[in-house]
Amino acid sequence: MKKIKCFLFLFLFASQLSAQVVFENAEQASSFAIANSSNHRLQRLNAISSLNAANLSIQEFLPKFDVSWSEADNIKFGGADSRNKNLNMNMQLPLFDAGKKYLSYKMNQAEKRGNLYNVDIETKNFKSSVIGQYYSCLLSEKMLSIKQDLERNSRQQLKIVEREKDLGFTLENDYLEYLISYRKIQDSVKVAGRNLRTQFRIFKVLVGLEPEAEVILSEDISEQDDYIYLEPYSENLWRLLKLKSPELRKQETSFYYAKLQNRQNKLLFVPEISLQGGISFSGVDYPLNNPTYSAKLVFSFSNNPFLPATISSDLGFNNKGKLTGSTNTVSSNVVPQVNYKSTVDVQNIELRQRKQAMKDSVNSLYESLFEQIASYDDCIDNIKRTEETIKLQEKRLAISELQVEKGTMKRIDYLDQLVELAEQKTYLLESIISFYELTRTFEIELDIPFGGLKNCLGIKE
Repeated sequence: MKKIKCFLFLFLFASQLSAQVVFENAEQASSFAIANSSNHRLQRLNAISSLNAANLSIQEFLPKFDVSWSEADNIKFGGADSRNKNLNMNMQLPLFDAGKKYLSYKMNQAEKRGNLYNVDIETKNFKSSVIGQYYSCLLSEKMLSIKQDLERNSRQQLKIVEREKDLGFTLENDYLEYLISYRKIQDSVKVAGRNLRTQFRIFKVLVGLEPEAEVILSEDISEQDDYIYLEPYSENLWRLLKLKSPELRKQETSFYYAKLQNRQNKLLFVPEISLQGGISFSGVDYPLNNPTYSAKLVFSFSNNPFLPATISSDLGFNNKGKLTGSTNTVSSNVVPQVNYKSTVDVQNIELRQRKQAMKDSVNSLYESLFEQIASYDDCIDNIKRTEETIKLQEKRLAISELQVEKGTMKRIDYLDQLVELAEQKTYLLESIISFYELTRTFEIELDIPFGGLKNCLGIKE
């Protein structure tokens, strides 16, 4: 982790010294964007600090102390004045509440941990968007190169057509037809150039670079030649995704504590028990002496919606430990709860809705995973099929070139074959880019290092 932080620091520092920034792969781009994003960094710090604060919120389990001190002077006209001083110290210790405070403590922890999960989800989405834009730039760059090659080849053919027209070997109509096709190719090059500049501007803003910075993407996407289909490993991927998905973990935790809360609400006749103790000093001058002690045991049935009663037993002692008084108290408010059954039904229905929502999320995640697997395997098929098609088209093009030299084929037909080859190369490039993007998406969702998809599935290189 320290090496990564050091690398990112040097990377950021170097980018400030030079207007040129080089990204060797999508991982570097996403790591740079995360490190350069104050918003994501502050969100994570806030979520972690809130979780740490929730972990330390144990004040409800600790005894509560209070101290009071008073001095009173009573002045009587025509009689003796009196003075009284009091010092009271009291403690309240929770003994039993059927786990209510502990459940509140754990639910608060779960809520803050859920916020951290939200940050993880946002970070993953942000990394995916950065990687998607990175590959959009790479695709635009390669597409421009293909179109420029097509323009260069068609320009060479155009010069030959112009000479043949001047010599009378080519009809002017054929020349004009070729020229119109060439102009269309020129326009497509201009459009591709503008699209490339637009994609790079979006990318710079996304990763936090200045618009004037020069960005170079040095990744060679043509090196990949060992394609592995994922469908045979679909069950392994599904198990990993269920374990790694922050959204599922968040929903499972929320449902678990909602179920405990629902069960807690039904404990109508389980009391909360607390012990209260105190010591008092009184006198007319310091040091105060003759302390008196008190102990009070309180049973509270606050969870009962019909009869929320409180029962207490209060005992007083002198400084010699002798009982000086005893008080027993019962108090309650009779609260008519005519909608109690409806309230319980609503709570049960809400719990079932949470459970169903969690199942729906699992099903949605399952469907999404297998759609991505199908797209991934389709990309491999498209790449292999298009590579074979390109080889056949290049072989045909070599034959057509000989036919053009012999005069048995029109150059406009030869140009059409050049355009078809360029289109196939573009389609191949799009499939390769989609393959890389889907690979990075899997790695982000499974929370594994970039380039570790095969190792994660136990596939040997």
